[in-house]
Amino acid sequence: VLYSELKKFIPKLKASAKQVGEVLTMSGFMMDKLEPVNYQGKKDFVISLEVRQNRADCLSTLGIARELSAYYQTPLLLKSLEGRKSLQEYPINIQAKQEVKRVMAAKISKVKNSKSPTWLKQYIELHGMNSVNLLVDLSNYILFTYGYPSHIFDAGLISQNAPLTWSMNSRYKQLTTLDSTIIDLKKNKSEIIIEDGERVLAIAGIIGGKHAAVSIATTEIIVEAAVYDHNIIRK
Repeated sequence: VLYSELKKFIPKLKASAKQVGEVLTMSGFMMDKLEPVNYQGKKDFVISLEVRQNRADCLSTLGIARELSAYYQTPLLLKSLEGRKSLQEYPINIQAKQEVKRVMAAKISKVKNSKSPTWLKQYIELHGMNSVNLLVDLSNYILFTYGYPSHIFDAGLISQNAPLTWSMNSRYKQLTTLDSTIIDLKKNKSEIIIEDGERVLAIAGIIGGKHAAVSIATTEIIVEAAVYDHNIIRK
């Protein structure tokens, strides 16, 4: 996590980056590195922490900020976000009703994708990932900041004859991932997949497929975020 990003959630935080790391270590989040960096033209610090698997709520800047807010008894600043219904209805089909708890999806047209601005590119890289493009980087920005995974599909590459479907895999054999790795899929209905009736687009909650990957040329997207049975994801 970036120290300056923590302070956005806790504006009254007086502790230094080193003190924050030591407090988190004593709270069970072992600090293995405190790295001085230059971020947005200012001196900053990347605090690298070991977050245990039973504290997935702390796999984000907001999650760590909550811990510090409680420790220092300092108010946490949360901005309210107003949701809007998509102007364009998009059909979705949930077949895996027990495994998929909730899905939100929106189709957005007339998108102009581009390279990410410098601040976002640097933010993504400081979190140990490569910048891809503006849309993908924004999705990862939300993940790192708030802890909510999402996925963006290029709507123009998805079959228009069937709804986006969440199901337990029973017929697909392979998935080519975003980095061109070919994964053999299990056909014993132990994996939740997202499909368009013709091909598997992603292993839900795990990794996206290459077929509907967003590129600079993308002009229409489907953004989805979902909550799954965590036992299935863990398996």
